[in-house]
Amino acid sequence: MGALYSQERAKRFYEKLSIPLKQGGTFFEENNPVVNVVKEEKDQIMFIAINTNLETDHAFDFACGEVGEKQLNSLNTILSSPIVPEMKRILFFHHHAFMHNNPFMELKDAAKLARIVYNRVDVILFGHKHWRGKWENMWGTKYIMASDNSPGKNKAAEVTIQKGIIKADYIDIC
Repeated sequence: MGALYSQERAKRFYEKLSIPLKQGGTFFEENNPVVNVVKEEKDQIMFIAINTNLETDHAFDFACGEVGEKQLNSLNTILSSPIVPEMKRILFFHHHAFMHNNPFMELKDAAKLARIVYNRVDVILFGHKHWRGKWENMWGTKYIMASDNSPGKNKAAEVTIQKGIIKADYIDIC
């Protein structure tokens, strides 16, 4: 069902998506952030994906997520690189970043993540609860956006970066 961690499903995701799409990293075994840099004209954008799957099969961890110390440390190292300040940075993951009122769906180490990304990331994207939302200037981040579920929705998040200017909003897709 996807609400609890399965090593078999993680391996299948890696084999069927990560390898064929040449993501440049893995969420299986090593579990390091996946980083890709896109350059277009004078804009450089660093996309950082982190795995928020909580590797547990305990019923009280139903649908919860966790970044984990290893990825938090790696993310801190990535964001501390001297070349990073020149780039716009987009961080994305699955679990809702600040859903504290539901112990069965929370990102357990969200406060630690917030401390690491504060004033160091330009955009944060996530889903999990599948309720569309947009927050500006939260966690020292220009935009934080939550995605709706799909299919069947009439809006999608759009982030544009042109000449160093970031814009983010929901656009009609129907």
